[in-house]
Amino acid sequence: MSKEYRRFMDPRIVVALCLILVGVLMLLDRFGGELGFSPWDLWPLFLVIPGLYQLLQPRETRQAASGVILLVVGGFFLLRNLDVFPSFRLEWSDIWPFLILAVGLVVLINALKAPGGSLDRDVVNLSALMGGGKYTYASKALKGGRISAVMGGYEIDLRGCVMEKESITFDVFALMGGIELRVPPEWEVRMQGLPLLGGMEYKGPHPIPEKHTGVLVVRGMAIMGGVEVKA
Repeated sequence: MSKEYRRFMDPRIVVALCLILVGVLMLLDRFGGELGFSPWDLWPLFLVIPGLYQLLQPRETRQAASGVILLVVGGFFLLRNLDVFPSFRLEWSDIWPFLILAVGLVVLINALKAPGGSLDRDVVNLSALMGGGKYTYASKALKGGRISAVMGGYEIDLRGCVMEKESITFDVFALMGGIELRVPPEWEVRMQGLPLLGGMEYKGPHPIPEKHTGVLVVRGMAIMGGVEVKA
C-alpha cells in the first residue's frame, strides 16, 4: 500500500472532510441563493463518507459489514433527499430511529467481529472509525507507527518487539475513542501530546530504568478520548 494511500485513509482526513462539509453547507445555506435544494439535504454524506472509509481499509483491519450498513443507509437517504425517490418522504422524527438503529448495528457488529491477531510488521499503521481491534506485534526491527481511533479503540501489544534504533515515534489520534499500548518495561516512554477533554497517560516503572533498551515517543492528540501506555 502506497504512503499516499495510507495518508488519505487516516481517520483525521475523514474528520477534516466532515468538518469542511459542515462549513460548506453552512455557507451555502447562508449565501448560496437559489440552489434548487437545501444544502442540508446532503447530510447523509456524513454516513456515506465513513462507510466508504471502512470499505477501503486494508483487509486485516477492514470492517466491511459496518461500512456496508453506513453506505447503504446514507446512500438511501441521500437519494431520497435528491428526489430520486420523490414519492418517499420522511420527516426528521421518522429518520432518527433509522439512524440510531444503523449506528447500533455498526457498534454491535464491530464489537462481535473486531479484527485482531498477531502481526509481524516493522511499522504499525492502524486506523479505526467506529471500530478497532486487538493486535500483537513481534517485530525485531520496529520502526514506529501511526494509530488513529475515531469512536472506536485499539489494544496493541508491543511487548515482543525490539526497536530498530535507539528511539522510535508513534503518532496517535483518538477522537471519542481509545488507544492502549502495552510495551516492555525496559522501554523509556515519553508522552508528547495535547489532550482536549481526554487524557494521555503512561503507566509504567518510575523512575525510568537506567538500562533502558530504547525510547518510545508517543505524540498526538486525544479529544474526548484517551491514549494510555502500559508497561
